[in-house]
Amino acid sequence: MNSIIIVEFILYCLFMLLVGYLFSRREISHSGFLLGGKQLPGWALAFSERATGESAWLLLGYTGFVFTTGLSAIWVAVGITIGIAFAWLFLAKRFMNAADKHQVLTLPGYLATRFPTHSKIILWMSTILIVSFMMFYFGAQIAGAGKTLFAVFNINPTVGALLSLVIIIGLSYFGGFIAVVWTDMVQSIMMLITLTVLPLIALFHINAADLSISEALVSAGPHMDSWTGGMVGVALGLLLFNNFAWFFGFLGGQPQLSARFMALKNEKEVKTASIVAIVWTILAYGGAILIGLTALTLYQGQNFADVEMILPYMVLDLFPPWIAGLLLAGIAAAIVSTADSQLLVITSSVSEDIFNSNPKKN
Repeated sequence: MNSIIIVEFILYCLFMLLVGYLFSRREISHSGFLLGGKQLPGWALAFSERATGESAWLLLGYTGFVFTTGLSAIWVAVGITIGIAFAWLFLAKRFMNAADKHQVLTLPGYLATRFPTHSKIILWMSTILIVSFMMFYFGAQIAGAGKTLFAVFNINPTVGALLSLVIIIGLSYFGGFIAVVWTDMVQSIMMLITLTVLPLIALFHINAADLSISEALVSAGPHMDSWTGGMVGVALGLLLFNNFAWFFGFLGGQPQLSARFMALKNEKEVKTASIVAIVWTILAYGGAILIGLTALTLYQGQNFADVEMILPYMVLDLFPPWIAGLLLAGIAAAIVSTADSQLLVITSSVSEDIFNSNPKKN
């Protein structure tokens, strides 16, 4: 592995830890640590929400899914984009107002104030569910980090996972929500650059080599060039339903995303954040689709042991080392930005909803 790429990765990790350390030197209140104290700009929260919502799944999983599925993979992106737009346009303001009205810092805390008779049960059950499910999700991010570092640097997956864990804990512990949001903002921009620059360069190579995406889809296999995957009738209905069902995942049930809505400070910031988040989503998913399709065109006939490594392979193949290192950092950014937010949700649920719980009546 080129030493330039390794150095850039190390510098990226050190920069993230430095940001966390700098925030740890500031005096932060309890509400500031858990929800930013209503001081963060909407655009930063939007970048943070998108980086948190789109982990390595988008850069590795979805690009590989497009590579193996073809045009029909677009309906997943459509369902997700509609869900994200709905959440920002119709739910963000409601979450913000609820947090202000009831003076709560967590989603379970809000539910407890709405139903004070059963507040203790709500807080305990919510915390148990959040910790139980989030730990599995958090563990998957750590495993993904180890897998990525092994693929890129040939680092032992366990060592890579432990290194990522140290960075994630440092970011969450030192500066809390504020540090996580600002580092997420940087990571979100890196992710977006990776997802937009890579397909543009890939299209340039396709044009230079006089290749055709449509012909590559036809030769890749049956129905790869079909928007419906060749399905009709009930099968087509199930395909569209399953893919559009991603919409329901963004209706307020993910506490790490809802926390960004609750942290918004006024309606003006909500509008700004909504525009940023929706534009980010359209560009990111459009880029991910193009990455899968251009990879299919550039690497016709090649077999990949793990199609989720298509994006890193393309980056290393199409860019000089110093640019490749920066773009590959976007993958690490996706993992870290999701994992640190998940860890913060877990700790805030335990500390605020269990040890510091005092639900107010509606």
